[in-house]
Amino acid sequence: MSINSFDNKSYGLAIFAHGTPRSENEFEEFLLSIRRNRPVPTELLNEVKRRYSVIGGLSPLLKITESFFRKLVDEASTLVVEESAGFKIFASLGYKHVKPNIFDAVKELVESDVSTIFGLIATPYFSPANIADYYSSAEESLRKLKKTEITFKRMPPLSEIEGYDKLIVKRLQSLLTKIPHLNLDRTLVIFTAHSLPIIAVQNDNTYQSQHTNLALSIAQECNLKNFRVAYQSGTLGKGDWLSPDINEIVISTDPTLVDAVIAVPIGFVSEHAEILYDLDIEVKNNCLLRRINYFRVKMFNDDEDFINLISEFIIDFIITNG
Repeated sequence: MSINSFDNKSYGLAIFAHGTPRSENEFEEFLLSIRRNRPVPTELLNEVKRRYSVIGGLSPLLKITESFFRKLVDEASTLVVEESAGFKIFASLGYKHVKPNIFDAVKELVESDVSTIFGLIATPYFSPANIADYYSSAEESLRKLKKTEITFKRMPPLSEIEGYDKLIVKRLQSLLTKIPHLNLDRTLVIFTAHSLPIIAVQNDNTYQSQHTNLALSIAQECNLKNFRVAYQSGTLGKGDWLSPDINEIVISTDPTLVDAVIAVPIGFVSEHAEILYDLDIEVKNNCLLRRINYFRVKMFNDDEDFINLISEFIIDFIITNG
């Protein structure tokens, strides 16, 4: 499609993210949403509050996500002007588990009179078990608003964007050069993603395949010989979860063979409770108990190279699919 065919068109860009409580009063409602309105056991609520208190009371996730959103929109808007693309972008941000929610984000774009809404989820992987809900919620929102004439287009997960793996490689290589006296032969690099319940995943291995493939790509680029692919943050859930858990790997690691563990949480893009507590406190403590040094790769958050990559992808995707 030529650029000229976009003249005077308006497109909606909906950024969807997980969300986190804004205050301690929101913890129970937040957990209810995650548990699909199943009652929240008191012990679970208390444990979540305890973990958040250890990292300072609240997660920095909302602040980071909102900064990421503002910078992304600014950069995408700049690219539209620079490329004389001939269309306008209206953007909104909606969370899955807190307000403003996905319905709010879609409604905001509908009120901007857009012809098409492009939905991008701020997560590396797609999973029918928990990520498909973002898209289906957006499509259901259009039906509730009686705006089914507006097209909703699903954008691919972040890990499928060309160059995404290189951003992680850059951060891992940067960390490796900063660790004094590092012996890579005696260093275990562990790539993690959020675990999922086996009952939810069932026979679909889309999520696991994306995680494994991204880890292997990074390991090959960094010439790693001693690495593992693992999962994390399933410890508060009942039943069987995707494994191995990173803590199981650390606990079974022989300290006579390994001096350091480097956690690379490639299944996440921002710092939040499951990075700051699950990795930087829980996994770190398990490492230190075995006299193994712990390190963790820096998250993308709202870094400029991350913003540039995603914004360029967004504009290219709209031009190709608008």
